[in-house]
Amino acid sequence: RTRDTNSSVIARGLLHALLCTIIRDYAAFTSHSTGKPLITWRIRRALEILDSDQNVQSPRVAELAEKVGLSESGFRERFKAEMGFSPHEYILNQRITEARRRLTETNDDITHVALDLGFASSQYFATVFRRRVGMTPGDYRKRHKAG
Repeated sequence: RTRDTNSSVIARGLLHALLCTIIRDYAAFTSHSTGKPLITWRIRRALEILDSDQNVQSPRVAELAEKVGLSESGFRERFKAEMGFSPHEYILNQRITEARRRLTETNDDITHVALDLGFASSQYFATVFRRRVGMTPGDYRKRHKAG
């Protein structure tokens, strides 16, 4: 009787492991076949940190890596593999999106917007903004400012 119980427990454990593997492989396959990346919990957590409203000046990549339990190089590599672009690119895109909003919805000085969003200088901000948007922050504000 004990032998049958042990065999049953072992068989059940093997079946459970097999089912988990099948489910995990199916999820990975369907995410790749639909074109959606498979995003791990660590990268999802990093995105939550980056997307939080109070986090306008994004943390450094090293801080993000530490918060999600990865080395900086491992975090950069995993982020790029899962998201399709680097953490730096993601952060820069966030900052430019917020800059566009502020330029149209506020009267804040462009230098103030630049420094508040974590750019080292208003000149660097203007350069990055022009590359990404196709016009200077001042021109953008003139064309898109309501009222």
